[in-house]
Amino acid sequence: MISSSCKKLSRIELVYSVNHCMIKTLAKLAPEAIPENCKEYLEKGYKNETIYRTRDTEAESKLETLFKQTEALYQATIAAGEKATSSKAFGILSRFIY
Repeated sequence: MISSSCKKLSRIELVYSVNHCMIKTLAKLAPEAIPENCKEYLEKGYKNETIYRTRDTEAESKLETLFKQTEALYQATIAAGEKATSSKAFGILSRFIY
């Protein structure tokens, strides 16, 4: 059971890190493009709340939420234009999705 929980939390941390990197980039290049449901990434302490305070029973739903945010970020970055899509963070995000 511990191994399964560690695997889920590692995946949550990976998805969170990819999303956070893209949001930081968007905040610099096109802050208006950040989706409303992703603005909480910019708040201090959100990482701890998302990753380290996740119960085993919540892990699956939290992972689904993070993946939905990843898709929203992908679409928002494409809509933001060339400057955002040519960033290193977008390259990582697109490789992560596909």
